[in-house]
Amino acid sequence: MKRSIVYERALSAVVQLEKETCATLSVSSHQFIEAVYRSFEQFAREDSFCMICRAQNAGAMPLVHGEAAGELCPSGERDALRSLLAHSKVEVVRSNDGSFVSGKYRTYMVIPVSGKKDVFFCIVIARAKGHFKDVEIQAARLMQISYCQAFRSIRSRNKKVSALAEDTRHHMLLATQAIASREKEKGDQIARTMDWSAGIGSDFARSWQTADGGALLVIADVTASDAERLTALIYLDTWFSLYSRSTIDAVKILERLNADVIARSSEWYISAVIIQWDARKKIINASVCGNAFLVFFAHEEMESSIISCDQAAGVSRDFTAKSVSQAVTSGDIVCAFTDGLSCTLKRNGDLFGMEEIGEIVKKHYYLSAKDLGSKILSSVEEKEEKTNNRDDRTIHILKIE
Repeated sequence: MKRSIVYERALSAVVQLEKETCATLSVSSHQFIEAVYRSFEQFAREDSFCMICRAQNAGAMPLVHGEAAGELCPSGERDALRSLLAHSKVEVVRSNDGSFVSGKYRTYMVIPVSGKKDVFFCIVIARAKGHFKDVEIQAARLMQISYCQAFRSIRSRNKKVSALAEDTRHHMLLATQAIASREKEKGDQIARTMDWSAGIGSDFARSWQTADGGALLVIADVTASDAERLTALIYLDTWFSLYSRSTIDAVKILERLNADVIARSSEWYISAVIIQWDARKKIINASVCGNAFLVFFAHEEMESSIISCDQAAGVSRDFTAKSVSQAVTSGDIVCAFTDGLSCTLKRNGDLFGMEEIGEIVKKHYYLSAKDLGSKILSSVEEKEEKTNNRDDRTIHILKIE
């Protein structure tokens, strides 16, 4: 056999693989194996070949791929297949004893393809009559180098594409978070203060005017993957926009939210505070769940009380949110906040805590809603350990006039 013909077959195989994979941003393991199989047909011609692929689970049976797999490895024994994957370089068995490859073949060659360390798969090519020529073995070695380089290049490209996709998803999440909180509060009684510079994209905060002249205030902290958080923020915006027009009380809204989140196939956990303010009756109804908290400051008694609930929505069907119904008078303050504030680590090693936020509200009750929110945030920032705190911080304040 002419050397030029052998190398032409090898080159055809490598070129075909490159054509199939170079135009695709990312290539899955299955796609790469299929592409290598089709490209190797250019080299094998009349010889029989198959591919043996390492299983993702270390204890599982290696996978055998190819039309000739049943003939080449009829026993399909795990140890036999693993022994073929143990080769780190091209190996030629000139006299086949039938231990690993069917005895109907006189000789076979194993071509392993690896990443940085382990062999990902190997190609077993067998010949029933005659032997592999030195030129064919050399061509197989060159093909192995090309396949390994292609495999490593694709893995590197996949990582870059994955990182780029993750960055894009995260930018979309932060943009969605900003858009969901785009509307400014109407009047001086309600104020939102947010520090989302950490770029987590987990917090949500909005308020809506209600038919009775009051308002529905909501803060929420979503625990989920980036992609799911993006969906959750849009969902929460829509969900509470609809309920702002209803007469359903706050605790029922959270119970329905829990049931709806539980029913979803994706995994979300939502901590939230809902505050319903009836301006005509001078009553607030509030409900709390998870790592979101409520401080109620009674101006007449000059006391702050804290409402919290450990369980987030989406954890269990057996769900009970904490709630409060309270008549309010001029000077009373309702302050909701997420755990990005209360779980801030101070320089002395302690957490900031809910009680300390309650004390800030009590000491600075005379400030406007907007200034009080800024005061709480600045007080946390003054005492925090700068290197350890990376979370969204959200405060929503209603000050009764």
